[in-house]
Amino acid sequence: MIYSLKYTRIIVFGVLFYFIAVILNLQFVQVGHAIIADRYTYLSYIGLLMALYWIADTSLSDKRLFSVRFSYLIFVLFFIMNVFLAYQRIPVWRNSETLWSDVIEKIPTSAVAYNNRGLYYFGKEQYPQGLADYTKAIEANPKYFEAYFNRGGIYLNINQYRQAIDDFSKAIALNPNYSVTFRYRADAYNGLGQLDSAMIDYNNAIQVNPDSPDAYCNRGNLYLKTGQFDQAIVDFKRAIDRKGNDAQYWFNLGIAYGNKGNFDEAINCMTKAIEYHQGFYEALTNRAMAEASLGRQDAALNDWADAIRINPENQSAYFNRAMFFLNNGKKDLACSDLQNAIKFGNTAANAIYQKECLGH
Repeated sequence: MIYSLKYTRIIVFGVLFYFIAVILNLQFVQVGHAIIADRYTYLSYIGLLMALYWIADTSLSDKRLFSVRFSYLIFVLFFIMNVFLAYQRIPVWRNSETLWSDVIEKIPTSAVAYNNRGLYYFGKEQYPQGLADYTKAIEANPKYFEAYFNRGGIYLNINQYRQAIDDFSKAIALNPNYSVTFRYRADAYNGLGQLDSAMIDYNNAIQVNPDSPDAYCNRGNLYLKTGQFDQAIVDFKRAIDRKGNDAQYWFNLGIAYGNKGNFDEAINCMTKAIEYHQGFYEALTNRAMAEASLGRQDAALNDWADAIRINPENQSAYFNRAMFFLNNGKKDLACSDLQNAIKFGNTAANAIYQKECLGH
């Protein structure tokens, strides 16, 4: 050791630098969820590279042929080994599923790995696999907020509202400062028709994060659903104040104005929605209805035609244009539109078609 310190201090320094830097990042006591990550070794490798460079420089400075050949051999073997190991990892990094499956194979109790693979399945709408992985993550770590939140998200997407509420409630107990959880639980209550509980949670979401435009929008939708149009307008405007280029917020505001009979404002809002979302056929359909209500027939017909061109299966556009044609004595055109509305699933169109077109 004394000899090494005297004549190969660079090697000793490099090796010690590597081990000390690695030890500081090994997390013998876990901090956060990132237990294993390649980035932890980046700084440490500086020490090893310094030692390897010193060995190479010393060996190549030695004029003896054996020493030079030995150095070349060591570096060639080192290069081949790294190429082989990197090649072996290529299939593992194909996507998040293969990556986290590899982690699970090596660390079967890793809650983070199950949660992250669940996120991959969630994104691919492979909900049974996602639910299974989130459940595994919770079994591995019963206090894992993200796993409860993500599993609740799948339950919400597949309309299993009670299970969603249970998971979001557990997530809130673990982390009451994340407003999205309150908002999603409110959506689940809304799905069950428990509107008072939904309103409480939308209020909680806004209290936790007063700058969340989605929270205001969702609460506005609930006001819209319960016929409280003035309150809905206030909330949609608050959402727009925070994110003015969101087409859906403008669309919802236009719906609220339309329900109040303020068709000029409804048209302005729908125009904004179309501006921010080209091809927004629902906004075209609703703008047409507002225009027709104001007697702007040509503008209404143009919007309905554009909406149907964008989405030829737009049953709402066919139905509303049919009502316009009936009111203006154009029975043949109305019947043609009613047939299309029925074809594409409009349930109200059938009774009107039977009465007006077939005389039943």
